[in-house]
Amino acid sequence: MKKPQLRGRSGSHHEPWPIGEIPDSVLYGIGRQLVHIIAIGRADITGDDWGGIFAEAVDGTHLGSNVGIDDVVANGTAWSVKTVKKDNPWRSRRVRLVTGRNSIDFSYGISDPRRDPQVSGKGVLGIWNERMNSLLDKHNEIRVAVLVRNMISQEFVLFEYQAMQFPIGDYRWEFRKHGKSNNLRGYDKSSEEHCFTWQPSGAQFSIFRSVPGSARKFRIEKQIPLIPKTEVLDQIEFSNSWITFR
Repeated sequence: MKKPQLRGRSGSHHEPWPIGEIPDSVLYGIGRQLVHIIAIGRADITGDDWGGIFAEAVDGTHLGSNVGIDDVVANGTAWSVKTVKKDNPWRSRRVRLVTGRNSIDFSYGISDPRRDPQVSGKGVLGIWNERMNSLLDKHNEIRVAVLVRNMISQEFVLFEYQAMQFPIGDYRWEFRKHGKSNNLRGYDKSSEEHCFTWQPSGAQFSIFRSVPGSARKFRIEKQIPLIPKTEVLDQIEFSNSWITFR
């Protein structure tokens, strides 16, 4: 798949690390926070949790973007952070990343997306590319950080890649039945690889990515003891006087 060169903001910029070469210090920072979450009795994490975890690990700011692209920023670099639940993260080869809602009706006036799947698909990618354009005016570079997780086995995979604009002419689109849904799917014209899914109901847009060989695999080896609620309340010296009524 052709990857176009992306233009960022002018001025000096020091990348946090070479793309995809996530340092051990970041993994330790993520692991420490996951241990805390498990210890206080949380069975799983949300996407918003993951944004906060990653931001702290890279000493950045968690923006919690409503379009799901610049969720975390640090020193001119922005990350879209995604987390995917898998039974066996270490064996995962491909993941689906939900990236927001692309309403082609609102943006292009396409009220019947099934009339011409090619036009609809181009509209979906057009919205994504325009969002990327606007973000590149704010940040020097945009990356995607993906955590594949199993909180029960305490196994995780972390990888990142550079977010990109997609050449609209490189893909073909068709509506395909999957379960109860009839979604619009985008395929790379050269490889016939399934790259995108767009759901007419809700306009949800998803990108499919292969897990790269550079992905960092890690496990929390220790069985984390659960901290009882009573112990937490005792530590902070909780009193019923903290609760007032009106």
